[in-house]
Amino acid sequence: MSRKDLDTVDSARRGPAQGLHGLLACPGCRGALTEGPQVRCLSCSEVYAVEREIPILLTDRSRTAYKEQQARSHDKAGSAAEAEFETTRPVGAPAFYGWLLDNKQRLSLQPPVSAGPGDVAVVSCGGSGMDAHFLASRGARVISVDISLGAALRTRERATQYGLQVVSVVGDAEHLPIGDGVAELGYVHDGLHHLESPARAIAELARVSSRDLSITEPAKAFATAVAVQLGASEAVEESGNRVYRFTVEELERQLRDEDFAEVSSLRYAMWYRHAPASLVRLLSRSRLRWAGVAGFEVANSIIGAHGNKVTVRGRRSVSSAAAFGDDGRVSPLDR
Repeated sequence: MSRKDLDTVDSARRGPAQGLHGLLACPGCRGALTEGPQVRCLSCSEVYAVEREIPILLTDRSRTAYKEQQARSHDKAGSAAEAEFETTRPVGAPAFYGWLLDNKQRLSLQPPVSAGPGDVAVVSCGGSGMDAHFLASRGARVISVDISLGAALRTRERATQYGLQVVSVVGDAEHLPIGDGVAELGYVHDGLHHLESPARAIAELARVSSRDLSITEPAKAFATAVAVQLGASEAVEESGNRVYRFTVEELERQLRDEDFAEVSSLRYAMWYRHAPASLVRLLSRSRLRWAGVAGFEVANSIIGAHGNKVTVRGRRSVSSAAAFGDDGRVSPLDR
């Protein structure tokens, strides 16, 4: 079924996310889905629950002990103030903190990839919707997928609060509940490093992306290894997963293997606490903000090539993008 057909199926839906629900697919067989109090696959007849209007698009293969622990760890956001911060950041955060996050996201959309008005973007490991917010603010229509219901609810709350074109669903990054090639952009930002199979998740993003793919993750860096030994950086996150750190070469290789012809990459240094620390608040003062920005940029001009972050971006060739999805191919990592 083409994108045009899928949008036609959903043409009666009202609201800022019009058409996006029709791009969802059964994570088991990729069949089309019905809507209602329950979601049913029209191909395999699998039935999926809907909780607080969020589709729970998970199969048994996504209910491993590891993944369920991940979901539980992200369901709660702490106190009411912490939940509010998680739902709105970086809006209302100290200015330098906001600049750091915006800079990191802007680097993820440097050429050859882009996101603009009318584009469909799929965000894998979407968390509480900050990345979906960033893409939607550029005019993209976004499907945000996260295995945590709590995170998905916060994403929906963010979309409602800011009027974003975002659909939030519960799903597994390694088995995305999205049709083949329905998005112009596949996007993941600091999400792959805690998965059981990052390679499978990249293959899934490639499957749903007909044009562009953007990945930003922790880099395998000497400085990070030292920081882990000193206790300044984590080898295992609070949720119990190890933190996988990537090389530029492995990410570039997989994007090329997934038929992305034009690939670019960047290493850079980035460090901040999840909640703004005192130094960040100090550098957010109007008279000091320029010093923080300048210091960050100077540091990256010196050590960025060995930094702790890597972003890799890929675009399909015109012929590949035009043919994508027409042969019904399925990634070998998907089954």
